Amino acid sequence: MKALWYISRADGQMPWNPGGPESLDRSRLEKLALEVENAGFYGALIATWSSDALMTSAFVAAATSRLRILTAVYANLVPAKLLAEQARTYNALTGGRLLFNLVNGRDDVLKTYGLDLSHDDRYAASEHYWAEFRRHYEADAFFGRDAEWCPTKTADTVPLWGAGDSAAGSAHAGAVLDGFLTMLKDPQRTSENINRAHAAAQRNGRAFSETGIMAGVSVRRHRSEAIEHFYGMFEDLGQDVLAEQVNKAISRRSAGRHSLKTFRAPDAKRQSWIDALNAARLPTPEELHLAGAQYAGIAAWAPLDVFGDGAACVYFVGEPDAIAHDIDGMRTTHGITTLVLTGWPLREEAAQTGALLLPRLHATKKELRS
Repeated sequence: MKALWYISRADGQMPWNPGGPESLDRSRLEKLALEVENAGFYGALIATWSSDALMTSAFVAAATSRLRILTAVYANLVPAKLLAEQARTYNALTGGRLLFNLVNGRDDVLKTYGLDLSHDDRYAASEHYWAEFRRHYEADAFFGRDAEWCPTKTADTVPLWGAGDSAAGSAHAGAVLDGFLTMLKDPQRTSENINRAHAAAQRNGRAFSETGIMAGVSVRRHRSEAIEHFYGMFEDLGQDVLAEQVNKAISRRSAGRHSLKTFRAPDAKRQSWIDALNAARLPTPEELHLAGAQYAGIAAWAPLDVFGDGAACVYFVGEPDAIAHDIDGMRTTHGITTLVLTGWPLREEAAQTGALLLPRLHATKKELRS
């Protein structure tokens, strides 16, 4: 099981609280990168959170010696040939530690970069872009400058990882990705998303080398401590601010047609969260429980997931063996090979997860039962 940790400027005790995120600086980033490596993680995910992911990724690679760096990249923002040159240079200097996390983004974000394509057209354009990237990366030399230049001893390729929940996203995943990732949702939605992507890969005569889930985690030696830490994010944010954030998300997703007062959730569980917020109270931990050790939570980039489509808002919460049992079930049922985990503050929770959970992920089923 490969476990990766988020490295992001969305850090701090409660970065979803207005004014909560810590500022990005060299010292914090270097300490976080070293903590993730020393905690025993396979790699780190560098997200696109208000900073250049490739530059941040290069800094993290320079500060560490072993971590694989899964770097979020939008297609079509720079020429494929230029990105190939950057990737070959990166791998030449790091011994081949670069992974790409393919991001196709939202309309409102991509328009700020001058990329105005429909949802499905973005995936079609991305498929062409990454084919071009691979072609240029695998070429023996780069031309078009005063002289040829080709870094030596690079990795043969850059593995392309990413997600895709929609029909177009699943088709894109099956045609392009080496590793498929999905946000952890409730068990049925998680299963459907993974099966759809694998079917798309099979139709292309391909198979994923990695299948992974992305989730939050709050692990402690005792379940009560884990729940206390997890629920603290709700108590710190408070009902008023959470209701405001959920209301904004509903308005954006519905193009202004609905608000917190008029929105109907896709299932009774999520409707109970809506009802709680409309009654001016926070959902209880019992109401937030989904299955096993899985709870609906808050992420720095998304409020409580009332839509049922993930957004990294599902957390593993509990003692190490209970969480490992859930993950082992996913490994058996879905062939999960990779976890991308996060928790806040990032550095402290990376240490907790590394000490308590990672050893259990490598334990045998017999050891988990004993």
